[in-house]
Amino acid sequence: MEQNTQKLADIVYRIADELISQKKDEIIDFVSDIVYEVTSSDKMQIVDHSLGDNPYDLSGELVTVDNKIDIYTYKKNEDYPGGYRSLIEDYLSNFYTGQRSATYTSGMGWKYQTYYDYIEDYLFEVTNEIAESIFDYIYKNHRELLIPHLLFGEDINNQEECYDSWVELSYDLEVNGGAMVNELECLFENIDLVKLYELGKRKSEESENATQSN
Repeated sequence: MEQNTQKLADIVYRIADELISQKKDEIIDFVSDIVYEVTSSDKMQIVDHSLGDNPYDLSGELVTVDNKIDIYTYKKNEDYPGGYRSLIEDYLSNFYTGQRSATYTSGMGWKYQTYYDYIEDYLFEVTNEIAESIFDYIYKNHRELLIPHLLFGEDINNQEECYDSWVELSYDLEVNGGAMVNELECLFENIDLVKLYELGKRKSEESENATQSN
């Protein structure tokens, strides 16, 4: 790695670590709220194929059923065909938000959003915020390091022009996109699932008590 790029990378990773540390509690709170919300609900939505799929759409239908999943005894599905996934991903993949999007894939029809999908969407938003904050810091304090990485002949003194090249560079340095999302997932995936539920429950009770006292 060239000296310029190495110096830039060192600064980027240092700032990224600081920003991730600042976001840690916010992310854990967000995830624990979701775990508590879906666990405490009497109802849940599942994908039902009992009515029969047609050959052009195998996505099934979302239906509401009783929530009989016990978080205290929940065991991960070790036969999941998609490969490894964490306990919390496995757990929240049982619960659907009710949102859907077209797959544009023959025979697949709709993709129904799980609550883990919802968390990942949120984490992608966080990675974008982190990447933007890193760029603001670099541009303000070390913009000369960006010059070799400008892709389209941008004016180094035009922050808006330089940002497009930074987006490309941020993916190369893995401080944006899927690589960063994976790092953010590690902030909560190693926390016991029941502890996340109890954290969400405690915060919900504290919020309700505060509302009642007012």
